[in-house]
Amino acid sequence: MPLREYRHLTCPQCEASFVTKERTQTYCSRACSCAAMRLRLAETRASGETPGHGGTAAETRRASLAKRRASGEVMGWALHRQKMADGEERIASLDGRPVLVPARNGVPEHLKFTLDGDAYRDAGERWEVRAGAMEASATLVLAGRGCGLRVLRGDLVAQPGLTHTTCDGEERRLYRGQHGIETIVLVGTAGSVTLAALQWCREQDITLLSVDREGRISGVVSPVSPAAAHLRRLQYTLLPLHLARMLVLWKLRECCRDERSSQLEEYARRCEDAAPVETLRTVEGQAARVYWQSWEGLPLTWVGPPVPPLWHRFDGRISPLSQSGRHATHPVNAMLNFAYGVLAGHVERCIVSRGLDPAMGSLHAPKDGRPSLVYDLMEPLRPHVDARLLPWASSQSWRRIDFPVSVSGVVRLNPQLARCVVIVASLPAAAVEGVLDAYVGFLRSSAGPRVGDPERSRARAGRALGKRQKRLTRA
Repeated sequence: MPLREYRHLTCPQCEASFVTKERTQTYCSRACSCAAMRLRLAETRASGETPGHGGTAAETRRASLAKRRASGEVMGWALHRQKMADGEERIASLDGRPVLVPARNGVPEHLKFTLDGDAYRDAGERWEVRAGAMEASATLVLAGRGCGLRVLRGDLVAQPGLTHTTCDGEERRLYRGQHGIETIVLVGTAGSVTLAALQWCREQDITLLSVDREGRISGVVSPVSPAAAHLRRLQYTLLPLHLARMLVLWKLRECCRDERSSQLEEYARRCEDAAPVETLRTVEGQAARVYWQSWEGLPLTWVGPPVPPLWHRFDGRISPLSQSGRHATHPVNAMLNFAYGVLAGHVERCIVSRGLDPAMGSLHAPKDGRPSLVYDLMEPLRPHVDARLLPWASSQSWRRIDFPVSVSGVVRLNPQLARCVVIVASLPAAAVEGVLDAYVGFLRSSAGPRVGDPERSRARAGRALGKRQKRLTRA
């Protein structure tokens, strides 16, 4: 690009000479430009003309506006206020009822709710009070826009976020060695954690979990622990069938809770002989269907505006959007997904603290991007989460505004309700550690030589060669 040439000009206002590179500059300074504009404005007013935009287009527009005003047409801010009023009347006419949106553009038929600001605020206030009353001593839950952690004068400051217009959550200070907190859960995606806060949590052996509103883990920060090379070696050489069978049998024992226990015991006997792992997964899936049938018909109590008929009771884990438990369209499944997500964070934290590889699963095959071992070790713990959460859900009085619904029909939780779900469904740390102890014990008990293990074969060959050389030396 060629360099611009300097131009030597004379200011028409003060008649001073100046040099510039700008092609459109006329005056030497801003002061001269403003003075010239004021002078032209005074001359226009003195001549009796309107100091507005000139030209034929401006005159045509002024004439058009005058004609529209004369006809009584509403324009400008008056039109904007009228549109706002029409929108409020249209929303009010819905009376808070769900609207059935037909399927289009690949999005299935779903219910769309018009959120009532006052009702949403009341729901936030109600669940905020309940969460404060049932706050677990070892788990701190922060939710809402702007929640975060920072360090101030050596103390960790936990700042609750804004979940409704009257949210008045006070910040909480944690002092080194005196906090009693094992886990901090951040709900949502609009928050912040400083680097100093991350270091503070690591030093104080606090696990930090970040969970979105659908229960998906966004991040896990746990105390630093070195990788256990000897355990990872056992993980990589482990035959998956025996461990998968142990986990399934453990889960089925925990699932026995009613008259269907005899059916689950029959599936347990089938699992003892099932091979290979694919067959074991099939039997486990059949047993899971029997287990969830024992929870079918769980009643839910609703007050206020009407809700979809299917919400009045729990009918299983299958969502029509995914044909599985994901993308929940029922409030109970939304709460279960959220509770399972927090449980996955706790299990992953324990796995990493033991120096294990979270990707090496057995019942869930290793797959890129998936912590298969986390899902494996969650299986014996899921029935305990169900036993805590489902009876609690049946004992509460719910309102439609507690469960906002996305455009695609996925049910989400009110942020303050999500705090309550975390507190209700959280398992003791000893329960999670017990599963990890059993897993590590299984690894160590299966540390014998295996047929087809090349590393062990080379090691045995090396030891045999060393003994042979010693005998030759002695001879």
